[in-house]
Amino acid sequence: MDFLEAMQKIVPDVNRTLCRFSGNQKLWERFVKKFGDDPSYSDLGKAVEENDEEGIERMAHTLKGVAANMGFDPLSEACAKLVSAVRSKKTEEYAEDWTVIQEQHGKIMDVIKDL
Repeated sequence: MDFLEAMQKIVPDVNRTLCRFSGNQKLWERFVKKFGDDPSYSDLGKAVEENDEEGIERMAHTLKGVAANMGFDPLSEACAKLVSAVRSKKTEEYAEDWTVIQEQHGKIMDVIKDL
């Protein structure tokens, strides 16, 4: 499977994301392959585990941006929901939002590990 075929599994709008990288598929591919090295996901997990609301908000916001830049909209949207829950002090939503983030991140990693 080539890169664009793989991205179609996890990126809702491949063309829009490719445009974000000025049509440079190799550049996008390089960033996608480094996605797993970004510490925001693991740092978010630590913040959730420690119930560190400031850390949760900061790391979820960071991961939201990274995911959005890569075209991983479902992950970005899940992170945005968690950021909103923290800002609204809806602590009862944290666990569910974190579960969705884990699921979305897992789907992405399953696809990009084979690139």
